[in-house]
Amino acid sequence: MSTTVVPPYPPPRSVLTELARCAALARTGGPALDPLADLLRQAGDRLSQPMRVAVVGQIKRGKSTLVNALLGTPVAATGQLELTFTVNELRYAPVPTVRVHYRDDPTPTELPPERLRELTVRDPAQLAHLRRIRKVEFGLPHDLLRRFRLVDTPGLGSVHGVDSANTSEFLGLVPTDGGAVGSTLDALRRTAREVHHDSAAELDRADAVLYLFSRALHQTDKATLEDFLGDVGGAVTPLRAFGVLTRCDQFWPPMADLPGSPDPMTFDPMVAARALADDHLRRPRMRRMFYTILPVSGLLGIGGQTLTDAHLNWLAELATGDPRRVARHASDAGRFAHAPHLNGITLPVAERRVLAEHLGVWGVTRACGYVRDGLTPAEIRDRLRADSGVSALEDLIVSHFGNRSTLLKLDHGLRDTDREVARIRLTAQRGGPPVPTPVGEVAAAVERLRAWMPAFAELRTLSAFYNGEVTLTAPESAELLRVTGEHGTSCAARLGLPEESAPRLVLDRARERARAWAAREQDPTLDRPTARAVRTMRRCHEHIAHRARQALRLLSDVDDLDQPPRLDPAWSTAAST
Repeated sequence: MSTTVVPPYPPPRSVLTELARCAALARTGGPALDPLADLLRQAGDRLSQPMRVAVVGQIKRGKSTLVNALLGTPVAATGQLELTFTVNELRYAPVPTVRVHYRDDPTPTELPPERLRELTVRDPAQLAHLRRIRKVEFGLPHDLLRRFRLVDTPGLGSVHGVDSANTSEFLGLVPTDGGAVGSTLDALRRTAREVHHDSAAELDRADAVLYLFSRALHQTDKATLEDFLGDVGGAVTPLRAFGVLTRCDQFWPPMADLPGSPDPMTFDPMVAARALADDHLRRPRMRRMFYTILPVSGLLGIGGQTLTDAHLNWLAELATGDPRRVARHASDAGRFAHAPHLNGITLPVAERRVLAEHLGVWGVTRACGYVRDGLTPAEIRDRLRADSGVSALEDLIVSHFGNRSTLLKLDHGLRDTDREVARIRLTAQRGGPPVPTPVGEVAAAVERLRAWMPAFAELRTLSAFYNGEVTLTAPESAELLRVTGEHGTSCAARLGLPEESAPRLVLDRARERARAWAAREQDPTLDRPTARAVRTMRRCHEHIAHRARQALRLLSDVDDLDQPPRLDPAWSTAAST
C-alpha cells in the first residue's frame, strides 16, 4: 500500500495558470496537438463562464415551456414549431437580444425578435432563411442566467431498433403530432436523426442536464433513456443530472390508476406525480443517473407568472360560482374550453378558452381558490409558480448544480482533455504518427491537478455514493452531502452551522467531526469504497479546520502571515491512498 502526504492548500500554481501552462506545452507539439491545446484553453475559459445546463428529452415533452417557466417569461419564438428543430440557447444580457447562428456562415447575425417570429415554413419566401439556421441565442436580463446558460435542445430519438425514416416513432410522438412534425422537418430538409444528433452534441457540451420525461415514462422515452445511459452514462451522474416529470397538471382530474383522493376538490396532481417519480427512482439504473426526479407543470409555471389584469378579472368572475360546480366543469377540459354555455358559469366561452390554454384546467381551479381566499395578484402568481414545481426545480438547480459549478466545469474540461489524449494514443497504436512528447507531460499535469485538489476526492466520493457503492447510515449520508457543498459552500454551511458562526466555533466543530470520522476510519469491517468515503470525509473536515485557523490568524494581533501555515498533525501524517 502506497502512502502520500496531502497538504490542505491548493497546488502551487493556480488552476488557471496550470491550464494555460499545459495549453502552451501542447502548442510545442505542432499542429497535430492544436486540438488538445484548444481544449485546455477552453477548460480555463469555462471556469469564468456561466454553467451550461442542457434541457433534453424527446420532442414535444415541454422543454421550451419549462425553460420559459424557469425564466418567468415567454421567450420569443422558442415554442414555434420550426425553431424546436434548432438549438435555442438562453444567456444573460442587460437588454433582450436575439443572435442567429447559421450553418453556412461562422458569423452570427443580430435579429429583432419580431423578425424571428415571422420565420415559418408556411411562408415559402422564408424557407431558405429557416434552413440555414443552426442555433438561436436569446439574451435576457434574468438573474438565473448570470450563473447558468440554459440550452433548449431539439429532441432525442430512440436510435436502436427503430426505422429512422419514421419520424413519429423515432422521436416518440403520437401520430397526431407526427404529421405536423414530419411535414415541418421535410420542409426544412432535416431528418429526425439529425435532430437527435444536434441534441446529443449539446448534451455532450453541457456541464449539467435536465432530462424531461413524459407522463408515466412512455415506452419510447424508456428506449431513448437506455440509449442515453449507454452513450453518456459514464459522464452523466447524479451530480450532473435531474429527471423532470413534465406536464403533471394533466394528471388532474383524478383517475383510478393514480394515487390520491378521488375528489377533484382535494386531489393534487403534483402529489400523484411525486409518487410516480419516486417509483422511477426506485429503479437502480435511474438512481445511478439522476440525483432526483421532480414533478413539474411548465404550463402552470409560466402561465401563473404571466397572469394579466384581464386574466385575473376573468378568474374573479369564475370564482363567484360554486367551487365544486366550477371544478366539475373544469374536469372536462374540452367542454370547459369550447361549450357555449355551462350551467352556473357566467364567464363567456372565449375567456374560458384563453384561461384553459394559459393555465390548464387544474391551474384555473387552483387560481380560483386563491381568488376566493383573498390573495393579492402577486401572491397568486407566487403560489401558482410554487404549485407548478418550478420554484423547487430552480432552487435545486442553484443549490445542487450552482454550489459545485466550478468543480463540475473543471471536471468537464479535464474529461474532454482525457478523451483527446486517449484519441491521440489510440491513433498511434493503430499505426498512426507516434505520440508527441508533450502529450505525456500534459496527461501527467492533469492527473497532478486532480490529486492536489481535495474537491476531486469529494467528486469521486459523491459518484460512488450515488452509484450505491458506499455503505453509510442515514445521518452519515446527510453529513456527506452537506460537507461536500449540497446546502452551501461556506465553511459554516458545510458543517451545518449558521452562516454568521464565529471562526472559533467553526474550528471546534470541524475538529470534532474530523476526530469522529478518524475513529470511523479505524473500523476493520469497512469495504474499500466506504473506507475511501470515510477518509474523504475526515479530510474534508480537516480542510475546513485549516481554513478556520487561517481566519483566526487573520483576525489576531499577530502578523505572522509571511510564515507558512502550521499543519494539523492529521495532515502531516501519511494518509492511505
